[in-house]
Amino acid sequence: MINDKHIFVFVEALVIGHKASKSLTGMVGALECELPNGKRFDCGSGLNFAERKKPPKIGSVITFKFQELSNSGTPRFPTFLRVRTDLTWNDVLEAARQLFKNYFINFLTAKEKQNKFFSHIF
Repeated sequence: MINDKHIFVFVEALVIGHKASKSLTGMVGALECELPNGKRFDCGSGLNFAERKKPPKIGSVITFKFQELSNSGTPRFPTFLRVRTDLTWNDVLEAARQLFKNYFINFLTAKEKQNKFFSHIF
């Protein structure tokens, strides 16, 4: 049986620019965005006509979804969801730092446990 359900990841990004639409005159085709790790990508899917006419301002924080990361670390199939007026970019960066810090601490803790386990065996 084939599983046709897609798993999406929801993330915040910073709008750093606008790319003009190739087919819709005077409208935005994609938002140029940056992740907390500095990776840049374009997000055009999910924008409706009103958002294409008046896109999120440069410096806005947006939420988008994607399916996976490419080999270069950029989101594949990013889809715009909404502007986050409740968050600043500094809030997003701090949350990313904490997430990385917690991940790194848990990784080190697991490694230490593994090393202690092996040191007791040998």
